[in-house]
Amino acid sequence: GSGLVGSEMCIRDRLITVKRLYKDSDYSDCIKAAEKLNGSEFDDEGQAITARCCIALSEKAMNSGDKAAAIKYAKQALELADKGIYKSREISVDATLKLSEIAGGK
Repeated sequence: GSGLVGSEMCIRDRLITVKRLYKDSDYSDCIKAAEKLNGSEFDDEGQAITARCCIALSEKAMNSGDKAAAIKYAKQALELADKGIYKSREISVDATLKLSEIAGGK
């Protein structure tokens, strides 16, 4: 076997699920699944993937005319972009651009 105990396998399996949901563009479920990684050894991965999901959901909300949701997700992405070992300037910039786009009424 891999030498992992049950709880470690469970956490690893959760990360695999989160990654699959992200790849499948199932962003809402991906965020819910990533929440289960909070406080685990994969906390940073969960936050990084959640930030990317939020950017995608913000874009989706903008395209459907839901400015409130677009703002909510962009702000969440911005908040998460600066956390953990996967801090991402790219996510910060994307989220900031989304927020200014929304404010500009585009």
